[in-house]
Amino acid sequence: MKNLKSRIILASFTTALMLAPQTALAQETETPVAPDVAAVELVVGALENPPALSDIEQFDGEVQVVGLTELQSGITAATIESVDMRVEENDAWLEELHTAVAENAALSAALETEEMEVESVIALAIQEDGSFVVYVDDREQA
Repeated sequence: MKNLKSRIILASFTTALMLAPQTALAQETETPVAPDVAAVELVVGALENPPALSDIEQFDGEVQVVGLTELQSGITAATIESVDMRVEENDAWLEELHTAVAENAALSAALETEEMEVESVIALAIQEDGSFVVYVDDREQA
């Protein structure tokens, strides 16, 4: 978990600069960006650049399930709103995503282990090592 968070933090600085004006402003003024904010920006990036459904359907590897509640400590309401807006904008694609995830044994098993429903999945990201990070909206369960 710690290794993945380190990779998320490192990978997210570039993504955060492109995706979040408040993050870019923080960089310009030399105010450090909170790691959790950068991680949420990865969720936004995963929503904007999702993996192909065929990659999801064929996936058989390591999966990590990450809930928004793990990421939102210290995050502004505007940042969480940004995630919520993108989820709403991608509603039709999310239906396809949920179908693909439900049909994939590895992804379904990871969600079941975490006691999460397929419908809670809001984004997927493929890591450099080929593993998947499944982002779920677990705020109602917290």
